[in-house]
Amino acid sequence: MREYRTRLISDVVTGQVDVRGIEVPEVAEDELLALEEDTAESDDVIDDEGDMDETD
Repeated sequence: MREYRTRLISDVVTGQVDVRGIEVPEVAEDELLALEEDTAESDDVIDDEGDMDETD
């Protein structure tokens, strides 16, 4: 999943994917906080397991 995210960001930055017409929907602040907590927890799991091999 991390590789997909990195690739998508790279494609947008280099202009290979056009995102000018995309509208971001309204998101409730509670939902954003929940997502941040989930992300922090998954980062802790990765840190606990040691360095992940990025070439997989």
